[in-house]
Amino acid sequence: MISVVIPCYNEAKTIKQTYKEVKEALKKLGVKYEIIFSEDGSTDGTKEILKELEKKDEKVRVLVSEKRLGKGLGLRRGFQVAKGEEILMLDADLAAGVGVVKDLLDAEGDVVIADTYRRSFSKRDVMSFLYRCLVALLFGMNLNYIQSGFKKLRREVLEEIDLKLTGFAMDTELVYKAKRKGFRVVEISAKWNQRKDRRVGFLHAFKMFLDLIRVRFLDD
Repeated sequence: MISVVIPCYNEAKTIKQTYKEVKEALKKLGVKYEIIFSEDGSTDGTKEILKELEKKDEKVRVLVSEKRLGKGLGLRRGFQVAKGEEILMLDADLAAGVGVVKDLLDAEGDVVIADTYRRSFSKRDVMSFLYRCLVALLFGMNLNYIQSGFKKLRREVLEEIDLKLTGFAMDTELVYKAKRKGFRVVEISAKWNQRKDRRVGFLHAFKMFLDLIRVRFLDD
């Protein structure tokens, strides 16, 4: 079985279309699957949309939170209930396009990262570049886009590592701990159709930095 875990916060405008596209892609591939939405305290009606999808489709499972938990904790909640031998992580806006589902499933590796990083000189892309450099310095991992929201994991990876972070840096924690355990990490190319309203503020970036320090020097 394939478990698709989709963390979501205030995605009322996009989540139904994402569901339709992901479901259709999985049906075309002829695989047994489940779709797990890990909702993170949304205030725009996302909860209600997801609950309706869950009522209509037995392959959908919805985890609801009354308060913000953070993307990392949202993903971990999804991992805990996932039943599949392979787990797909997908961003709720499906910015990499639905084709990334097949690309990830076809790729070989214990952890497969869809490199959706579009190189440019925007503020966000400059911060992404600096983050990549920091990860290379702290962890010795020279990966193009470790923070990609599109990944495939084998169940064995999650059984062997202990994830602790709750925020966005959990992506880095996951990959670092998987490599440390000897699992094979690979990257594949994927397109990118980034939404204009995505922003990373200074406080958010600083928290990610502190989380990286914790994983590298304080975590067992």
